[in-house]
Amino acid sequence: MLFSEGGRAFRLEKRILFVKNTYKIVTSFAGTLLVISLIVVSFWAFDQTKEAADARKHTFIVIQSANEFLSALINAETGQRGYLLTNDEVFLKPYLAVRDSIGGSLEICVNLPGSMLLINTWTYWLH
Repeated sequence: MLFSEGGRAFRLEKRILFVKNTYKIVTSFAGTLLVISLIVVSFWAFDQTKEAADARKHTFIVIQSANEFLSALINAETGQRGYLLTNDEVFLKPYLAVRDSIGGSLEICVNLPGSMLLINTWTYWLH
């Protein structure tokens, strides 16, 4: 059957072998491309996760600093109110302490969007 009909069977077998080899090459190439794509997507996802974790950490630090600053402002306001009621300078100590140390807390809060108006208001009322 191999050489029957002028070698047509031989050419048909050769053609089938060529198609099988081509199929194997294309399948291997597609599989390799898929694996490379998965690796690239994995690295991208890891990078996105790392950026989100950094943003979450920054937000936590800013919120914590803002809470500490708010507590200090409440103490300053209480001291100022006590001074206005009693005219005793002992009550001004918390106010003066916050006024002198406000710079560090404000630097951390500057990174918040739209925070400059708030910071200018705080600075105006504390001086």
